[in-house]
Amino acid sequence: MSTSGGNSARVTEARRVAIFGGTHGNEMSGVTLVNLWMKNGAEIQRKRVETTPFITNPKAVEKCSRYVDTDLNRAFTPENLR
Repeated sequence: MSTSGGNSARVTEARRVAIFGGTHGNEMSGVTLVNLWMKNGAEIQRKRVETTPFITNPKAVEKCSRYVDTDLNRAFTPENLR
């Protein structure tokens, strides 16, 4: 990638990837896939990359509710990401 000043930016190859399901506990497609991959992750594994699936909001998933205390979609503010 070149910039207008002639400098080049370097993109670092990812070595670790996280797959999240259940951010909204009532949206079950992601939860279903993550549960499948937690039992057998062969489908998501790649050479030289560690891929790990996670249930993001287990309390909300258990209740089959969008969220329990905090809507995680609203948690990724610039202030929280610093």
